[in-house]
Amino acid sequence: MTTLFKRKSFVSVTLSVLLSMLFVYVGVSASTTISTDITTDGSLTASTDATIGSGARVGTGSTATHFTALADDSLFVEGQVEVDGSTWTDGAMYASSTLSVTGAADFVGNVGIATNTPGTSLGVQGRITSLDLFTGNVIATGTAEIRGNAVVGINNNSGTLGVATSTLGTGVILGVNGRIVSLNLFTGTIVSTSTVEVRTSISIATSTSNGQEFDVTGDGAFMSSATTSLILSSSDETSGAASGGCIQLDSTTGGVHRIYIEASTSVATDARYLRVEPGACQR
Repeated sequence: MTTLFKRKSFVSVTLSVLLSMLFVYVGVSASTTISTDITTDGSLTASTDATIGSGARVGTGSTATHFTALADDSLFVEGQVEVDGSTWTDGAMYASSTLSVTGAADFVGNVGIATNTPGTSLGVQGRITSLDLFTGNVIATGTAEIRGNAVVGINNNSGTLGVATSTLGTGVILGVNGRIVSLNLFTGTIVSTSTVEVRTSISIATSTSNGQEFDVTGDGAFMSSATTSLILSSSDETSGAASGGCIQLDSTTGGVHRIYIEASTSVATDARYLRVEPGACQR
């Protein structure tokens, strides 16, 4: 009788232990909630997802300055962070120090520098200093300052530059819709649909002026669809002592002669004749 009781007690204890171990295994395998701190000198490994109810902190030597440390759904890392895979952020990314990118940076949306409302692919609120800028369209709502050379259409590229206009004609490299003020303009062909105003002098095919407002080295041709006219007039034409127009020619011997209209002293007062004599026009 005693032996049978001992056998029943042994079986009961064994079954109780096995059932307890089974309940613990099932509970640990399903979910484990730890309401106290965990301190480990080794690695902490989670074979599946690790969910932290409040915030997470790595390092204890400093505190967060841009958000509340250990706040819900926050992560604070005291040292460096390295991610070997891709990183996705649904919110904004801020850098209070230097942001270094050693590879290519692809931005799907607009990028703003000193502005959080860029209206174009790259919006800069401030000044850009570039030693070598290669870009497509440049739109500046303020002053565009170029301290070096501005080259358009180099290396056989059909580049054009429009000032106050985005529509340039065929073969036009520089198009200006407005007025150009230049202290020293060196160019090739100039095509203007309006008035070309020069307040000092024009030199054509020469860089040495002879003191006149219009200097040409070479030949000149004047043509029009109607009667081709050459008008020579003086600013005092309406005064009693009008200077009149004059043509100055060099002779084959090196002398200077002038041709002008002079009133006759022997006939009616309205008579005029062409006079050719030695001397310069502006005497």
